Amino acid sequence: MVQDVALVYVLSGSLIVSQRVSEGRDAGQEVHMFSAHQGEIVGGLAVLTGEPSFYTIRAKHASRIALLSKSTFFAVMRDQPTVVLHVAHTVVRRLSPFVRQVRICNKETLIKKKNF
Repeated sequence: MVQDVALVYVLSGSLIVSQRVSEGRDAGQEVHMFSAHQGEIVGGLAVLTGEPSFYTIRAKHASRIALLSKSTFFAVMRDQPTVVLHVAHTVVRRLSPFVRQVRICNKETLIKKKNF
């Protein structure tokens, strides 16, 4: 069964977003990626790309959320096109530290390889 993606809006409380490590010595462990608090969204990348989310989302404590399906989000976007800028900004802001980390790890790997 294919599950449609949705945008998660935090009405109250907070969510913990994590990802399972798939390789290396930490394989199988959950790594905290970020937290989302009241007024923030989760799932923007999945909604914008249509691809399933690779995150696990859990409530940190009692929380209320609203789910906007991809089709509902696209309907809102047709009415208010600038809403996509907010979602894209949130995605980029959250991904940016991870992209920098990957670049640093790649540079360290290259340096180690050059030293051998």
